[in-house]
Amino acid sequence: MRKLRAHERDTGAAAGRRYCQYRRYRRGTRDVAPARCADRGCRARGAALVTGLVLLLVLTILGVAAMSTAALEIVIAGNAQFQHDAFALAENAVDTVIAEGRYARDGARVLEPLGTLETLGADREAVTTFVGATPVTDRAFSVDAVEALHFEVVAEGRGPRNAAVTVVQGFYVIAAKD
Repeated sequence: MRKLRAHERDTGAAAGRRYCQYRRYRRGTRDVAPARCADRGCRARGAALVTGLVLLLVLTILGVAAMSTAALEIVIAGNAQFQHDAFALAENAVDTVIAEGRYARDGARVLEPLGTLETLGADREAVTTFVGATPVTDRAFSVDAVEALHFEVVAEGRGPRNAAVTVVQGFYVIAAKD
């Protein structure tokens, strides 16, 4: 059987398979390197390996990038939680000042820190100052003369990882005139 030239070959999948297969030798004959065909289908045998390795490399890079992004998002979520905790502590300081009546006309009152910064990693403190008094009409009260005492609370909450929030809140109390 003579070897076909390029223009004499069949086209199609079956023809490509026929020419790309290695020759088989009978038993007992010496081993000879298999003859390969000259068309492009046979030369591209290693392309699948290279393509697979490139895809594996791309997927590995994407996986590492996704893990790095996930780790960063966990840190960001933790920082947001610590910031929220610091805000809650500052609000707690404001509520404590108002609930316990830690305010007066004669000067600033300080709500001391809890002392939990070293143990829990969080603490709060507040300073209350008297801003001024405003007269109130006495029609709604049984007392002859009343006034609104205006106070301002500056509270600071501190959490882990140096999360700090400062809350400034004003309030007033209706009291009898002195």
